Amino acid sequence: MRTAPTSIACCALLTAASSCVDPVDPPSSYDTTVYLCDDAVAFSAEVERCRLRHDEDEACAGVVSLRGQLDAEPFLVTGWATDSTFQDVVRLDTTIDVGGALLAGRGAYFEYELTVGSLGVDKVGAVLPRTFDVLSARRDFTDAIADVSFRATTAAQSADTALTSGSLVVTFAADDELAGRLDVSAFSGRTRIEGCFHTFATAVQLTSEGP
Repeated sequence: MRTAPTSIACCALLTAASSCVDPVDPPSSYDTTVYLCDDAVAFSAEVERCRLRHDEDEACAGVVSLRGQLDAEPFLVTGWATDSTFQDVVRLDTTIDVGGALLAGRGAYFEYELTVGSLGVDKVGAVLPRTFDVLSARRDFTDAIADVSFRATTAAQSADTALTSGSLVVTFAADDELAGRLDVSAFSGRTRIEGCFHTFATAVQLTSEGP
């Protein structure tokens, strides 16, 4: 899929549904979408509903709630992830860490992929929560620096954004689960995303730690 420049694609992605269809602005779908990260009880209940469905047929890959701005356009996404690919790392001592995850889902106006990487969080015996500073394109598991990216896609185009500042807090990690909260921004300052996720692996990619 060809990727359009972020400044062009985000505007089209987030405004086409309303500004190009009807001269009278319809109610936004965001009006009925609830941000769950400030309500621990509601978020936990949704995670448990997702867990049951995941155990049944993997129809739910996790719960994701995100809000902020994409190229200065406001957005809000809350719902079940449709796919969750874990990027696990086999250490030299044969232990396995959660290196990162790619979460995919659908919002009101676009599909999305949220990628968190460079984590190196122990699946067993990890001391959590663990806080990472977010920088761009890091692949080193020995420090407290992670990388985060976000892709928004419609049928016509997609926009990729590297989040280059902020923080990611991993609150839970297990064989097939990863949970966390993030508050991250792009270098331009026109894109900012905050939110939370609790995801269950639907696929695992293994890589080996170098000597």
